Parts: sequence; structure tokens; C-alpha cells
Amino acid sequence: MRYWFFVQYFVVLGKSIFLHFRSISNKLKKVVSIRVEMFWKVPRQTNAYVSNKWPLKLPCAYLNT
Repeated sequence: MRYWFFVQYFVVLGKSIFLHFRSISNKLKKVVSIRVEMFWKVPRQTNAYVSNKWPLKLPCAYLNT
């Protein structure tokens, strides 16, 4: 919960604080997005329904004609 609060705080106030410092803002957004992405990744062995590591393979109808 505490980590999610920090992310929300940065998203809401980050734009106004770092409006003139684009490079700092971009670096912080990159770090926060990487950490959120790492937090949401779930190993396939834990829950196959939540994990999205494997792309869906859908058959193409036009190839079968």
C-alpha cells in the first residue's frame, strides 16, 4: 500500500513539480514505470491465468482457404 501511495503521489504532483525539468521528470517516470512493471509481473508457475508472458496464437481463417 505504501508503495502504491508513492506512485499516485508522483503521478499527481510530479507534473507540476518537474514541469520545467523535463530530463529529471522523464528519468523519474522511467524508474517508476520499471518498478511498477516489475511489481506486476507474475511467474507463470504461480498463476497461469494472470501471467501474460506467452502471446496468444490465434488461427487465421484466411490462411486456411
